[in-house]
Formats: sequence, C-alpha cells, structure tokens
Amino acid sequence: MKISGDGLANGAPAETDASQFRGRDVVSQAEAGFSAAVWVGAVSSEYCQIQLFNPASSGVVVLIDKIDLSPSADMRMYVGQYDSRLGSDVGNGKNLYSGKSDSLSELRSQTDVSILGAEVYSVYMNKYEFYTVAPMYPWILPENTGMIVGAGTVNISIRTSIFFREI
Repeated sequence: MKISGDGLANGAPAETDASQFRGRDVVSQAEAGFSAAVWVGAVSSEYCQIQLFNPASSGVVVLIDKIDLSPSADMRMYVGQYDSRLGSDVGNGKNLYSGKSDSLSELRSQTDVSILGAEVYSVYMNKYEFYTVAPMYPWILPENTGMIVGAGTVNISIRTSIFFREI
C-alpha cells in the first residue's frame, strides 16, 4: 500500500500500491509473521502447559512479540523457558499472510504433576480474563529452544495466543 504523509489526502484514503508497506507490514508481506491459539483442558492433579518450540532442524530464529493468557479459574499463570519438547504436538503457527505456509516452529502441550521450565514472568489472573504479555523487546528462540506458558494451579484449563515471527 503506498502511503504518503499520515496516510490521508484531504481526509480521503491515499492512493494504494500493494508493492509498498510500512513498519510491521513488511514482516507479513515477507510471509514471516505467525499466530497460534492453543487450549489445554484440565486434568486432575496436573498442571496445564503450552509451548512454542523451535526445533533444531528449522533453520530459523523465532521472535515472540506478544502472548495472550487466559485461565478457566482465578489463578497465577506463568511464562518461562523450557528447552525440551512437550509431549503433544498440536500443530504449527498460522501465517498472517493468508494462504501461505505454516510456521516451522511447533506448538506443543502437556499436563504434568510439576511445573516445568524456568519461570520468567507470572501474573495472577481472574477467571476467563485475558492478559497480554508484550515485552519491550521480542523474546528470541534460537534453534532447539522453547518458551512455555503454564498454569500455576492444578486442575485448571488454560488458553493462550502467541504472535511471533520467524527470520
């Protein structure tokens, strides 16, 4: 989209040209922007955990820009580093350029009797509330590393959305 000045010309939309983009538009146009939403159901006496994992064979570096958290009950949720693959492969991120290839990084989930990973950030949340973790700088996942989101209480289902890039 060709944009001049503030994007408006005398209050009307500016002339468009699909070959020109601004700022983050370039990431989507380069087919490098992805999003993913994962839900993990509650299991008796176990913690729910969701992971974005960049496999050793990917050939990319993952930059995580934003993580949305939501629990099914009042509880603490955490974000951390966990560099071993979780048990269940739930798919890949969807490309923000419609119709293009999914991400090379993997979305994984697991329930466990213990909290996994090294906690980096946590927040106490109300039931079904959404909370956004948007670090000042992107979280970087080189090959064979992972970021984990988890429930701080057993028997609680969680949902998360992750927005990331692969370069």
